[in-house]
Amino acid sequence: MKMKVFCAVVLLSAIGNAVMAKYSGGSGTVIDPYLIATAADMNTIGANSSDWDKHFKMIADVDLAGYRGTMLKCIGDDLSRTFKGVFDGQGHTISNYNYATTDTTQLIGIFGMISGEIKNVGVINPNVVAPNAVVVSSLVGQSEYSGYVNNCFVRGGSVKGKSYVGPLIGFVGANSKVENCYAVSSTEGESFVGGLAGANYGRIYYCYASSAVTCGGSYTGGLAGLGYATKTFLSFWNNDLTGTGNTVGKGRNSTEMKEMATFAGWGVTGVWVIDEGADFPKLAWEGTNGAAITDPQFLLGLGTEASPYLISSSEGLNLIGKFTDKWDKCYRLVCSIDMGGYQGVEYNIIGNGYIPFTGSFDGGGNTIGGLSFKAERAEAIGSNHSQKIL
Repeated sequence: MKMKVFCAVVLLSAIGNAVMAKYSGGSGTVIDPYLIATAADMNTIGANSSDWDKHFKMIADVDLAGYRGTMLKCIGDDLSRTFKGVFDGQGHTISNYNYATTDTTQLIGIFGMISGEIKNVGVINPNVVAPNAVVVSSLVGQSEYSGYVNNCFVRGGSVKGKSYVGPLIGFVGANSKVENCYAVSSTEGESFVGGLAGANYGRIYYCYASSAVTCGGSYTGGLAGLGYATKTFLSFWNNDLTGTGNTVGKGRNSTEMKEMATFAGWGVTGVWVIDEGADFPKLAWEGTNGAAITDPQFLLGLGTEASPYLISSSEGLNLIGKFTDKWDKCYRLVCSIDMGGYQGVEYNIIGNGYIPFTGSFDGGGNTIGGLSFKAERAEAIGSNHSQKIL
């Protein structure tokens, strides 16, 4: 009799644990993150705000086709209720994210508002239709504080909103960063519409967009609808497809977007591959055809005080600005050079507000002439650009 009672207790305990399990495993800690394997798991995150500071890890691709309208709960819905945790896709994808509403709402995306990290995940064929909504995307609506989106993509599908609309992210806040990401999609809105992001007040590094952009009003761009040129580093947009742009990022045609030379400087990150001449860059974790993006031979010399890098051409000088890891080296100009071939924001400024130039530059008595740089300053929104856009 005692054995039967013991077995019954064990059985009831096991049943209780199974009922209480919110996800496909894990406890939400750094060493034991919650495991995400189903569409129901994704919806559960959005329905449990108490978990928005936890750690999550995908263990399978997820198809959200079963969720329509506003059924899927957005993860993070306000500046005071952001997703503060870490969501690691581990090279998995989320497909068929459907969200449709005619309400004058805001913060639409799988993640509505984040101040944590989203990484290593792809969104495939999203369908977001919210013509009256503000801050609209498929992956992240808005990032703030220390929000970080890294090694992510959006491919296919479309995103439609009223303003601050982008396939990957609607609004990048002042202290946020988007790095090693791309969007090949379609986006539409009335203002602040971009091929990757609606607006950027944080940092966009090593990203590109090849998205069809339709904007019925003001502030539109191939990469971002609005932002600061100095906060966008080595990022590009396809000007054959978009046909529009601004000082956020650099426009390149479809042929150039398939050439490794365009992405010189991306080899520092070690996360990109490209099928030269056949396709745009892809993230290495996608496992597609292509060779790793590598950087060209830098400059003659070793970059030391005894053997500085030698600069003898405009191309050589412009190349320095692409390599943040070499901004602490020594350089010497060996002849006078003409930079007249660089217009707008084509010249890569050496050093920025986040990574200063700490090396040495010896002009050797030579001159640099003809340099032209023109970038329009973005308009301020609020006092610190860290707010929910209304």
